[in-house]
Amino acid sequence: MTSFNKFDKNGDGRISCSELSALMQQLDPSWSGGDLTKLMAQADDNGDGTLDPEEFVQFVFSPSR
Repeated sequence: MTSFNKFDKNGDGRISCSELSALMQQLDPSWSGGDLTKLMAQADDNGDGTLDPEEFVQFVFSPSR
């Protein structure tokens, strides 16, 4: 899961809001916190505030989300 590991900066097996936000700001400097809240709400299926590898893969490869 190389892509996931790139985004999981602290290596805890989860992508936190801050890790996701840092990535999105690198990709798009106009990225906002409001967008992050919406993104996490869509992708975080178990509601723990982070993305585990399964949630990450589902989000990336499921265009209907």
